[in-house]
Amino acid sequence: MAIFESTIFENLSGTVGNVTSYKLKGKQVARAKIFSRKDAKTLQQLKQRTRMKTISLFKHHLTPILASGFCTSSRKDASNRFLALNMGKVEVDDELNVTIDPLQLAISDGPLALPVIEAEIDHAGHRVIFRWKKQPLMPYMYKNDCLHGAIYETQVGRSRKVILGTRAEAGEATWELPKIGIPIIW
Repeated sequence: MAIFESTIFENLSGTVGNVTSYKLKGKQVARAKIFSRKDAKTLQQLKQRTRMKTISLFKHHLTPILASGFCTSSRKDASNRFLALNMGKVEVDDELNVTIDPLQLAISDGPLALPVIEAEIDHAGHRVIFRWKKQPLMPYMYKNDCLHGAIYETQVGRSRKVILGTRAEAGEATWELPKIGIPIIW
């Protein structure tokens, strides 16, 4: 609330946006309207709110890799596209228990066909081995397009982008596993 004496807004009264202005005892008063979130009344509203909260929290762990996967210059646009693609992949039951399979989440999208990349965890060597095949050329694709692997460490809640190679040639790359955490590989 603001109480002030003004020569410009001497007789101003009314509402603009969420600010209401009126005159009280010869002084100008401006107040903000109070907005409050209404509690969800149905089970479907509660489920949707839980679904959005869960995928939004998961999105924050994947922020470093989303901009590359969605080919955008802005992290906000990549985050919004991630939310739109994966909102339906979060399951919420009637008791509001959440089930999410990180391997089913889409972390990339675009006009190019997704490359075939295999990932294998070598427990003895404590590393992840990525293998990929040469990709056939198609419109909007260059031979030197980089291929990336995404690793999400579940216990730490951190994601990493691993540069693998190019689409023009087949190859293999390794990444050392961290001391803590079980990675999920996309």
